[in-house]
Amino acid sequence: MRLYRSAPEQLEALADLHTSAPDAEQVLHPESSTERFATPRELAQALSTGVLQPLPDDPTQLHFRLAPGLGSFASQIGASAELYRALRPEALALLLYLAGRVHAIGGPTAPLIVTAATIDGSYRQLLPNQDDSYSLATTGYEFDLLRRYGTFDEARALQYELDRLQALDLIAWSIDGTVIHVTVSSAAGELVPAVLDLAR
Repeated sequence: MRLYRSAPEQLEALADLHTSAPDAEQVLHPESSTERFATPRELAQALSTGVLQPLPDDPTQLHFRLAPGLGSFASQIGASAELYRALRPEALALLLYLAGRVHAIGGPTAPLIVTAATIDGSYRQLLPNQDDSYSLATTGYEFDLLRRYGTFDEARALQYELDRLQALDLIAWSIDGTVIHVTVSSAAGELVPAVLDLAR
């Protein structure tokens, strides 16, 4: 209501961001102010400087695993699949936190399966049904989880945590067929020191 009274144009722009995607991902990271990665070289540089962090693959301890096909198109653009197994520190911390919470709430469960992480613009063009629109997949703030669970309790635990984290404005999420898209807010940076240290 404050924006309605004092800044209607700002409210209209915010409403447009809310309706421009299946979830509020562009509210968290608007196109006009969010860095994107265009090429494998830019991804490699981001990894070397810590802008992106490599995804660990330790399902027993961290309660998620990487899908075998993660980065599978990399060879078509002369890149290593390892480049496409990375996230921003905020997104990685949120993933670690989410997987740990699902395991704690749901009891003994199968690890969550990460099917997509950061890609660049060149890689994105290799994917089916792509266009030139803004994609959070090229920013490092988004990852996908497979909608397959070991138990019903695991499914309920994941649903609960996704809803809770969204209510806290730490994520936006949506379902697309067999995957769940999760976009992580910069505010999740508060998780980085504690959560990433535990994963090392």
